[in-house]
Amino acid sequence: MTWVRQNTTIPIPTIIRYDPTDDIIIGHEFTLLVKVPGKSIDQIYHTLSIELWSKIVNQLTDYLIELHAHPWDGYVGGLTLANGKITPGPPIDENFWQVPDLEKYWAGSESMEMLNPIPLQGFPSFVAFIVACLDRCIYAIEKHPSLES
Repeated sequence: MTWVRQNTTIPIPTIIRYDPTDDIIIGHEFTLLVKVPGKSIDQIYHTLSIELWSKIVNQLTDYLIELHAHPWDGYVGGLTLANGKITPGPPIDENFWQVPDLEKYWAGSESMEMLNPIPLQGFPSFVAFIVACLDRCIYAIEKHPSLES
């Protein structure tokens, strides 16, 4: 979010606090943001006109175009803060296994690193990232007792 704020015109709420670790009382990372004025779109989307929906989609499209105007040649992954500077970091995906999943489905027998493609340096290409994701899926299928043939 810091990178987006510093390098684009995309509106980003102010970050109050964040913690990227899982060794805190809630058991996983969090980001606390300033509440922005207005209503959450999930509460009003069913009342929006086609014209307003079109404006929203166009606005989101403009944000994606602006983000894609910043090339990351030879790098697929996330960003992290290191010594106050934004640097390349491991990819983050909502479909990755999380700490609560490890305890619930794996009884602590696996680690985040074994189940998710998360090298600190990221990946040299999107294809390399997808191959790593598939490798991790195959690994999980081969290891998890409920997935045995």
